[in-house]
Amino acid sequence: MLIWAIVIYRIVSAVEPTQPNQPVAQLKVEMDAETQTRDSFVLQLNYRDPFLGSTPRPPKTNKPVASKSKKKPKKPKVKQWPDITYHGIIRNEKSGEELAVVKIEGREYLMKPGMREQEVRVSSFSAEQIKLEYSDENKTIEKL
Repeated sequence: MLIWAIVIYRIVSAVEPTQPNQPVAQLKVEMDAETQTRDSFVLQLNYRDPFLGSTPRPPKTNKPVASKSKKKPKKPKVKQWPDITYHGIIRNEKSGEELAVVKIEGREYLMKPGMREQEVRVSSFSAEQIKLEYSDENKTIEKL
């Protein structure tokens, strides 16, 4: 065990030789604002593009743009109807109640007249078609 300790000590001392602690000299540098000049330069980037094989156009200078005082009137946003399919009627034999099978945006709903799902309201329905209201618009959809 003592032999391994000596071997490890020699390896560590060879890799990291100890250096005596020397004080670090501190330099105090003072610069006057008058002696400092700002270095200015402009990049000349007019070399050939290696991919396109052409020289780039000179960059456009930024010109001040006069602010436009004309405001365009906002157009009222028209809501687009969601994806709706009508699949028919389901009738409860005991009570005789009828429900329409409607698929809105991929989700199926069983709806009565007057019911509202995802802002779509059922006005009426028959075996072949359904009448719907969506954001003050009426639409009739045929059964698939």
